[in-house]
Amino acid sequence: MSNRDPREISRREAISRLGLSAAGIPLIGGMMPSGSMGLFQDAKDSAGEQDRKRKLGVGYRVLGKTGLKVSEIAVGCGRIDASNSRIVESALDQGLNFIDTAPAYTNGRSEVAVGKILKARKAQRDKIVVSTKASGANHGRMVKASDDEVEKILRGKLENSLRALQTDHVEIYFVQHGGQDPKIVDYPQMWKALEKFKKEGKIKHVALSTHTNYKATSEAVIACGKYDILMTIINAPTMDPEVAKLAAAGAEEEGGRRRRRRRKVAAEDMRKIAADCKKNGIGLIAMKAANASFFPGETWKGGVEAHSDKADRKTYSAHQILYRKVLGDDIGAVNIGMSQMSFLDEALALEEAFEKARRSKKEATPAKKVRKG
Repeated sequence: MSNRDPREISRREAISRLGLSAAGIPLIGGMMPSGSMGLFQDAKDSAGEQDRKRKLGVGYRVLGKTGLKVSEIAVGCGRIDASNSRIVESALDQGLNFIDTAPAYTNGRSEVAVGKILKARKAQRDKIVVSTKASGANHGRMVKASDDEVEKILRGKLENSLRALQTDHVEIYFVQHGGQDPKIVDYPQMWKALEKFKKEGKIKHVALSTHTNYKATSEAVIACGKYDILMTIINAPTMDPEVAKLAAAGAEEEGGRRRRRRRKVAAEDMRKIAADCKKNGIGLIAMKAANASFFPGETWKGGVEAHSDKADRKTYSAHQILYRKVLGDDIGAVNIGMSQMSFLDEALALEEAFEKARRSKKEATPAKKVRKG
């Protein structure tokens, strides 16, 4: 959760309010997460974390045709290192089971920090879904290389990640990290190497992430028919055409040149991408779902207003409202970058509200009468 809007209420205030008024909050988009308590009920809280003994309700969804049952909130480790890795431990304690990292994150320190956690929780390893990436792989050059050259490059990256993670496999491997060229998402040398890695048990599912030229790249991934998982830009402007219209409003006054330039670009319509992923059994992971840099024009404010009312805006932070919108769309999980414990608190508070709403709806639904005879 980065790029916080200074106009929103504080995270702690939002969390406090949620604790008082979240029970009746409805989900939008008609989707209710399957409620379940934490996967790690026996996990012990370390000294100074006694307030985290509670186990909040966490929703899980099956990621496409992979069969992986993942927490609908993925723990994004883009800014995780040894100094703040307790965030990841606490996320696992609370029931989140999906960790996303990469060798490019914090110059490799993210994988190392996650690796220490996985080693300490070796007995729970089969309950944790770990994804990492082939960061820095130059597929533009590799597409012209031999089978052996491509395998050597990818194997080197994968083996380095496995060593850092202190595990013998990862559930999800993003063979293209930040892919942006639709022409090279599918080439035989890459798939030959990946098949070997699968047979060796080092990876289970193949994925691609894209946030530049992301619609065309996503379309190529779907057309290819070989990827198990896609992670891309799914947010209010890409999933709501009315919000997307606000992209033409221009740049906000705040922010640097790059941010203003990005805000002038119209949002891509990703609704068909989401529908096609579902149709083809491709697990869809939303990223940049509440990152202001990926909200063109006035879509940040518009997205919050379109998917909340005044009562919501007094209860939730802007980020919670935007994440709630995405969780109502047809996705497998939303990747939330967590570099501060308060970001995790905010995400879990929203999850707790969803769980309470689910229970409330279930209790309010009259039992079906059994016909006799």
